[in-house]
Amino acid sequence: MTYYVAPNQTTSLNDTSNAGYTVPDSPGEILNAIVVPAACTVAYLKVGAYNYFGSGSDTTTFAVLKNGVATSMSCSVVTAAGAKATCADTSHTFSAAGGDTLTLTISQTNSIPYVLYTTSLSCQ
Repeated sequence: MTYYVAPNQTTSLNDTSNAGYTVPDSPGEILNAIVVPAACTVAYLKVGAYNYFGSGSDTTTFAVLKNGVATSMSCSVVTAAGAKATCADTSHTFSAAGGDTLTLTISQTNSIPYVLYTTSLSCQ
């Protein structure tokens, strides 16, 4: 399952009240985004993860969409039970214009462990 969230959103992927944040994997159906206030270069995506509850490992892929279309910016973070990990993409920069929208997609391989994520997306 893929979730679509705004980079500045606080949410729980395991919370059933967030069902409205899940949409089909189809460009143009994105529900959550931030609006870029002025032209900039999206310079990096950084993710921190803490697998704090439950057994098993999890691989979670974060990707950035611009105006509902996938960019090449993404990273995957792998956490074992009770472990912390990070990932970053500083290589796949792209330009954004004022008024463009940015969204993060989050895809997990295992929904059993609870993993706390912290993301940082820089537009300079």
